[in-house]
Amino acid sequence: MPYIKEIMIRLITILIFAGLNLIVSAQSCIPEYIGFYLQSQVDSFQINYPGCTEIEGDVYISGNDITNLEELQVLTSIGGELRIENTSSLVSLYGLNNISFIGKSLYIEDNDSLIDFLGLAGLIHINESLIILKNPSLSSLSGLNNLTTIGESINIGCSGYYWKGNPLLNNLSGLNSLSSIGNSLNVCWNHGLSDLSGIENLTNVENINISSNENLSNLNGLQGITNIDGYVTISWNDSLNSLYGLNNLITAGDLSLYRLLSLDTLIGLEKLSSVSNDLTISLNVSLKSIASLDSLSYIGGKLTMEQNYNLIDLAGLENLTEIGSDLDIRYNYALSSIAALSSVTSIGGDLIIHGTAVNSLVGLSGVTSINGNLLIRGNNITSLSGIENINASSINDLEISGESLLTDCSFPNICEYLSDPNGAVDIYRNGNTCNDPVQIAKNCGITLPCLPYGNYHFTFQSEVDSFQTNYPNCTDLNGDLFLHGGWGGGTGNFTNLDGLSVVTSIDGMLGISGAYILTNLSGIDNIDAASISDLYINYCPLLSDCEVQSICDYLANPTGNVYITDNAFGCNSLEEVQNACETVSFQEHDLEALIKVYPNPANQYLFLDNRSSHQIDKIIIYNTMGQIAYSQDYDGPTIHISELDQGIYILEIITDDVKSRLKFVVGD
Repeated sequence: MPYIKEIMIRLITILIFAGLNLIVSAQSCIPEYIGFYLQSQVDSFQINYPGCTEIEGDVYISGNDITNLEELQVLTSIGGELRIENTSSLVSLYGLNNISFIGKSLYIEDNDSLIDFLGLAGLIHINESLIILKNPSLSSLSGLNNLTTIGESINIGCSGYYWKGNPLLNNLSGLNSLSSIGNSLNVCWNHGLSDLSGIENLTNVENINISSNENLSNLNGLQGITNIDGYVTISWNDSLNSLYGLNNLITAGDLSLYRLLSLDTLIGLEKLSSVSNDLTISLNVSLKSIASLDSLSYIGGKLTMEQNYNLIDLAGLENLTEIGSDLDIRYNYALSSIAALSSVTSIGGDLIIHGTAVNSLVGLSGVTSINGNLLIRGNNITSLSGIENINASSINDLEISGESLLTDCSFPNICEYLSDPNGAVDIYRNGNTCNDPVQIAKNCGITLPCLPYGNYHFTFQSEVDSFQTNYPNCTDLNGDLFLHGGWGGGTGNFTNLDGLSVVTSIDGMLGISGAYILTNLSGIDNIDAASISDLYINYCPLLSDCEVQSICDYLANPTGNVYITDNAFGCNSLEEVQNACETVSFQEHDLEALIKVYPNPANQYLFLDNRSSHQIDKIIIYNTMGQIAYSQDYDGPTIHISELDQGIYILEIITDDVKSRLKFVVGD
């Protein structure tokens, strides 16, 4: 019996020591972080941290001295993040093969010699993100085959606008077991990728961003994705000619197809039935057909179709019934028909048709309300038939412009809107009877008061002359005031602005452009400078006299943007107008009436007839470039101009307390 008792004591002692050994061998350690920057630090890890298998904090591995990680094979988990970056000699991650769990993110960045991930064969879960950036030799993700879930995101090559791709990576094989990503799948700048094969088992992801992979030809690998609550962004993939891979996608939060230069159809989106937020199809210059969207019935946000230069119609949208926010179709220059929108009954925001070849709006006949701005600009339409069912009260701002063929505008809802606008009105540069609000109002049988929110566009001198007749008793414009001149669709034939002399306030932008023969701004003197938000005066080659009181007062205390350029000397820049304002007295126009210059045109002599009480002190003549061509103290009414070349000149008359500028021509 004593013998048996002794054996039992020895066995218990052995078991106790074995248990203690087991505890020691599985101990956690390093609660904050540890960095390996030299190979010797890797090699001595087990000596320096005996029994350490579970690092609680972060692990950094970096430096050109690191060649292998074999002495880290005792590690089974890392509680923080694991960073492997900026190494030039590390070829393999062997040594990390027993790590099954990373508590934060795994970063693998800028490792010149790393070719695959075979040393991570034990990794099952990453609590945060997997980030793989700028590894020039990386050709395969093999080694991640047991990774099943990622808590946040995968980021392969994406880093804002900076190139951080992995150029030799040709597919995503190695992620075959991955079924769930908590947030986003991001794949960018990997120019070796031809498709996304390797992630076919991925079924759960919040967002997808595939961008700037120049040799990516299709999206094969995404077949497991059926519903995306967040966004799907496919952009800047120059070789992408098919959306195959999204062929099981039924719903998406946002879907953006942007600048896919080789994409000519949307084959791959046949099952897409709804987009809960925005659908954007823009700058796909080869796109000819969107017929594959024929299952789409609902868009909860905006539908934007922009700069798809070869798209000829919207066939494929026949089943779309509701757009929750804006319908924005612009700069699709070949687009000639929107008939496929005939099932749409509701638009919850702006309706914009701009810069297309569309000649009819009848595809919008089912729309009864828009709850936003209505903008029709720069198309080929001849009639507003098609938008006649839109309730006038649902329109905020109304713009109809640049429709030179448009002659049929006086529909009841447009008449109702003009009689009591809800917002700014911009109607100009259209065909006869639709050229401005006044023409449409006459056809509607109504007389317009001041537009309560503006705006006022003038493209002909006759419109300026008839302003007081067209808008009786209108002195406060409550909006922008534009003179468009030649570039804006008019003739540029403005000679004076006298018809606007009753205007005392505008409450918006003042713009004058392309008024080719306008020489001064007399007529807008009475506008309260405080009512001008922004000011631009440009492309008026004879305009030299801008220093009227409203302009000078505004420039003394500008409250917005100022653009003054490409006019005649005296009004060719902000500084020139400011200088003129500093020296001018607003008796100047009385002075001009009292000092006559003749003949005009002249060739040898110019004569001054001074009927004012002011003594003339000096005469200066400027060419249109602002250069002084002649200058002398005044010594009589005759000015010798025989040495001046033919052209237009500015004569500046300096008296005792004011300056005045007059324009004259030197002829044959």
